[in-house]
Amino acid sequence: MGTILVSDNSIKAQISLDSENLPFISFDDPAYIRAETVIFKKEDCSVHAVLYEGQFLIGHVPKELNLSYSKSKSITLSADHFTGKKISLTANLVQY
Repeated sequence: MGTILVSDNSIKAQISLDSENLPFISFDDPAYIRAETVIFKKEDCSVHAVLYEGQFLIGHVPKELNLSYSKSKSITLSADHFTGKKISLTANLVQY
């Protein structure tokens, strides 16, 4: 099985930290919170979601957040549900 890499930057997301200073990404599209793993590539500070047997570029971590992302082993993914409620899931955060 091969890897699909999608990097068109059409995914709308905010990369930040939550209230406990842990990695957090808020998506416009709730489908992305189902990612099983998020990859943080230290060399270019990019973040990728592993979802639907593909790897999707989410964006780049701001420099001031690099340390938090490089030390953490999990990340919270959040989005608004169509019912109006906020939904959040936790995924593995892997550094390369």
